[in-house]
Amino acid sequence: MTEPARQLAASIAVGAKTAHDHAPAVLERIAALPSVGALLEIDHVRVLEAAREIDCRRQGGSDPGELAGLLFAVKDNIDVSGCPTTACTPALAANIPQTDAEAGARLKAAGAIVLGKAVMHELAMGGTSNNPHMPPVRNPRAPDFIAGGSSGGSAAAVAAALCGFSLGSDTGGSGPVPASPCGGGGRRAGGRGVP
Repeated sequence: MTEPARQLAASIAVGAKTAHDHAPAVLERIAALPSVGALLEIDHVRVLEAAREIDCRRQGGSDPGELAGLLFAVKDNIDVSGCPTTACTPALAANIPQTDAEAGARLKAAGAIVLGKAVMHELAMGGTSNNPHMPPVRNPRAPDFIAGGSSGGSAAAVAAALCGFSLGSDTGGSGPVPASPCGGGGRRAGGRGVP
């Protein structure tokens, strides 16, 4: 997570900024940069409701969490409750988990808000994040080039400032490979790539 993201979370936690002001600004930025192709469909209503809840908790005297109001993307092979986990392949379109993966659950408990799923190389089996079922993920720093993979959407979303941070996965370079060309400097946590 970048220092500006930490500063934003601190500002929201003390009420200097509101999560509900931050979330629409992020959603507008995503709408303005569709060519990056980093994110799958986003439930705007759910994101804004989660932001309002963070603000209500703070205003009610509750600690909204260390990551209060920060929006994060989740690679589409990591479960988010109620959201399809398809690994960006049509064969898994009906796979809708009822629980969050541990990483996402911990982030949500700390006040972070799931923005949506990040595009990936189909079934994480490649290093480009070019996927025949959707537009390719582009490198925000060099739009004529690929973002790398398989966590290309995660890396590109962070590089394009479409989210504060993103979860990815790493089996054989799937995190650091896209983080490097996108300028994210992928970090690892518990063996998982976090571009």
